[in-house]
Amino acid sequence: MDQSEWLEPVADVESESTESEMSTFTLSRFHQAIIDGYKDDTQFSKALKTGVDSGIYKVENGLLYLATGRDQRLCIPNIKVEGGRDKGMKSLREMLISHAHEILGHKATIKTDALLRSQFY
Repeated sequence: MDQSEWLEPVADVESESTESEMSTFTLSRFHQAIIDGYKDDTQFSKALKTGVDSGIYKVENGLLYLATGRDQRLCIPNIKVEGGRDKGMKSLREMLISHAHEILGHKATIKTDALLRSQFY
């Protein structure tokens, strides 16, 4: 699974769906919130200032990526976004964890962690 699959509809963290339901989760609807979140995130605000010049990070379409060799991982700031049935504010990082756990078929924490670490920072 690559990052492009996260930017298109895949499965829904928001709907708290039953096992038989398939729904969608897409990061593209949080694109601007992610960009805005970098400014207030301690680590990523510094990365935007010094990390890009050093080559550790790169910016594409306003999104910050950790550049590790030929791979790059999307940086997810510590932000809350509107989500869930109640449309309340939820941690985007927690939503990603929940989504990854769901699409992996509720596999062990290690597999969920490995999937997320391969795509996000």
